[in-house]
Amino acid sequence: MNQVVQPVSSGRWVGRVVVGVLVGEGIWGLIVSLTRDLIMPLLARQTGEVSQSSQNINIPGIFTAVIGLCLAGLVAVILNFWVNRPVRATTVKAARVSVSAAGSSSASRSIAPPAAQAPAAPAPAAVTPSAASAAQQAPTPAPVAASKPTAPPPAPVPAKPAAVAPPPKPAKPKPPKEIQYNIVGEPISPMEEDE
Repeated sequence: MNQVVQPVSSGRWVGRVVVGVLVGEGIWGLIVSLTRDLIMPLLARQTGEVSQSSQNINIPGIFTAVIGLCLAGLVAVILNFWVNRPVRATTVKAARVSVSAAGSSSASRSIAPPAAQAPAAPAPAAVTPSAASAAQQAPTPAPVAASKPTAPPPAPVPAKPAAVAPPPKPAKPKPPKEIQYNIVGEPISPMEEDE
């Protein structure tokens, strides 16, 4: 009575229906083959019917039906195992969400000592005047003593660095000028023409 009944997904129902159809088709093929290839010829012999074709027992037809039932059973077992396989539990890593100090005044006050805060981002090379004034206006966090520990405070997010212009791209080196030499080995300017 303490068993927990879990709902079955639609994929499992479809798999079960396919397994049922496969096994049913194999069994139906065996019944038809036994009736046509074994029972009818035996009944024809008992009644004394003269037709020669109805008196022959078709052993290869019965064998084919049995092999078809075995293959349908194998496929049904494999499909049933695949449909009912245990679902693997996936682990999800929780992302840390933090609030910036300038975003809200309640987030700027923390219970944790200042040493437990996240390290600050490296200072950018060039600070714009608006970023400098925003940094001066932001209140400094002050630790608040509490008698009872509550939920841990969110870690403050380091301020975003001001936009820094990308460094200039180095100029492409020009290919060296082609130098031609005369028979003696002296360099000849390509502009000079032999006269």
